[in-house]
Amino acid sequence: MENATVGSRNELLSTIANAVHERVVGQDEAVEALIIALLTGGHILLEGLPGLAKTLMVRTLAEAIHTGFRRIQFTPDLLPTDIVGTPIFDQGSGDFKIHKGPIFSNIILADEINRAPEKTIARRVARRSLVPLEPVAMVEDIAAARDEVEEVHLDDKILDYIVELAFATREPSAYGLGDLEDLIEFGASPRATIFLSRTSRAWAYLHGRSFVMPDDVKAMAPLVLQHRLRTTYEADARGIGADEVTRRVLEAVPSP
Repeated sequence: MENATVGSRNELLSTIANAVHERVVGQDEAVEALIIALLTGGHILLEGLPGLAKTLMVRTLAEAIHTGFRRIQFTPDLLPTDIVGTPIFDQGSGDFKIHKGPIFSNIILADEINRAPEKTIARRVARRSLVPLEPVAMVEDIAAARDEVEEVHLDDKILDYIVELAFATREPSAYGLGDLEDLIEFGASPRATIFLSRTSRAWAYLHGRSFVMPDDVKAMAPLVLQHRLRTTYEADARGIGADEVTRRVLEAVPSP
């Protein structure tokens, strides 16, 4: 992977982030996480109070890279056909035609259950005026960047470190974290190591490097591991969340 190519891709990704910030003020970490999700082909869990531009952020990202965006409102009466679509009979042709649902899009936002009815929410969105946004990249640019992320070197020592972090969440006593045994119900799965590897590569790529460093893993570990850990009732009672467990694990496991 040539340094000139990495530099040009990084500039492009910075341009995408800047385009999102034309509508969304702040939220730097969330926007950066969205870019990483684009580079790794993964999903992202956006959590926050209502009205903090989560939907706007994702929609703007889709516009910035000139791709499709659909939002699925997870109301209690949601049906499978509301997601995948449904066949509709065409009286003219006498055939059934498939009306595709929102799942047939490149970027999909699965939104939480809101307190207000869907029609009320739709009216609020319709009244909002958005700053016009011109696409600054194409889907092909993202695909090319993904290929380059795959070429970022991941040394075996770094890979072992990632595996050790996952093991430490499942067998904390083996890493001097015996007090966490009663606080972790389920530790990180093998899949967590896969996505920690991918996101670490993407983080290194965003910072203009063709190789992964331990600090890249440490930067991505909280984002990848926290929602994959399940703490016990004991942890909840003591006010200890997955973020604290992840921090302790990162401190206990020596980096290469």
